[in-house]
Amino acid sequence: MHVAIVQRTTGDRRKERRFPMRGAIEMRATGIDVLIRATLEDLSATGCRVSTRVPLRMTHPVRIELPRPGRPPLRVTGNVVRARGLVADRVYHYGVLFRLDNGEMRDDVRSYVSFYASKFARIRNGADRRSSVSGVDVKLQVEISIPQNGRFTAIAVALRTNGMRIASDRVLRQEWPMKIDLRLGSVIPGESPIVTVRANALPGARRVRGQYVQDVEFCELPLRVQSAIEHFIHDIAVNGGGR
Repeated sequence: MHVAIVQRTTGDRRKERRFPMRGAIEMRATGIDVLIRATLEDLSATGCRVSTRVPLRMTHPVRIELPRPGRPPLRVTGNVVRARGLVADRVYHYGVLFRLDNGEMRDDVRSYVSFYASKFARIRNGADRRSSVSGVDVKLQVEISIPQNGRFTAIAVALRTNGMRIASDRVLRQEWPMKIDLRLGSVIPGESPIVTVRANALPGARRVRGQYVQDVEFCELPLRVQSAIEHFIHDIAVNGGGR
């Protein structure tokens, strides 16, 4: 039997517009020494909704890092004001109210929401998964790892925020869970220029000039990696390489 847990404090309904996000983030919580892997489900200028398998109590203090392309992440603290979950599934959904102690922090969060959150929402709501929304033509060497099939090199010929088009010497099977390493470069000192994405192949491989060209879609993409890909695409588009 599925038993729902619902708790909330009074006055926890956000008046600001919420934008759906759906990206993996890392979160810290007071009293828990390890980083918590969570999914950011929506974001507004005053709070957010996250899901995780880690149980938290009401009013639990947390810190969330919101990635910004080409810049250090925006660190926001807050408290759990709403909790909902299925005991059988051990997936908990939390509403977090931000603690914005000064005008600069409030402005930073509002700017983040108005630019990044609204952009992510437009991409998701208006795009077919094969479309070229926010896409550019590229020629990037990528490393693909497939369990039981080893590791091989391919060429990404188009890159989108939700996937890419790959040219290789083999047909990528839909049932293969793939990890793909992309070298995007980095403008943040100490940050690796290589990002790793999980991806699934889409049907429709075609033979072009002796190679197979096929689309793949990203899955469970961390918000940090989404931001890095978007920043890379933006730089190419500004320099005249976009489509």
